[in-house]
Amino acid sequence: ENRDQLQRFAFLLVLLNAGFEVSVRRLRPAMLLVALLPATLEILGIALMATLTVGMAFREGAVLGCVLFPLGEGLVIPKMNEFKHKFPNHPLPRVTLTWAPLEATFALSLFSFLSSLSSVMTEGKLSIVQILLDVLGRLVATIVTGGLIGGATGWLLSRSSRLTIRRKRVFTGSAVEAFLIVLALAFLGFGLAEIVP
Repeated sequence: ENRDQLQRFAFLLVLLNAGFEVSVRRLRPAMLLVALLPATLEILGIALMATLTVGMAFREGAVLGCVLFPLGEGLVIPKMNEFKHKFPNHPLPRVTLTWAPLEATFALSLFSFLSSLSSVMTEGKLSIVQILLDVLGRLVATIVTGGLIGGATGWLLSRSSRLTIRRKRVFTGSAVEAFLIVLALAFLGFGLAEIVP
């Protein structure tokens, strides 16, 4: 049980880190295609091979594809940051620093979606329509809740330096404070997700 909680927590931290790396201004259709098409094809290829060679159900093979999918974020981003400082006007770091977090977010979100779908389907108590509605409902609720929490966090961070106690500022507005506030809210969300079914 503790291992599962640690895995979910690591999942949260990877997605949080990926969210910090993505710039909304850089999200163009071509960038989404570069980030998502190769990832999708690789996951589908692994799923197909698992289905044909091992005899897994396709949904289980897709979960396996998400697990075996190589996320380059841990290795690529530090190297691209070095490259960016050596060659400031080169486009490769900009493209890579947008692509890697998108790819990680896609693979991890797809893993979460497919593993919950697969676990519900193996129980066999619900129809496929009920299962899909349940999983899609959770996905929509997660996106809406995340958007609301993200919007509220942005609003709070933009006003955090105005907070005073006894006419003394509580926050200076530094980037480290903003990161710690976001991390604290992520921990709060993680804790709430463990409580709420």
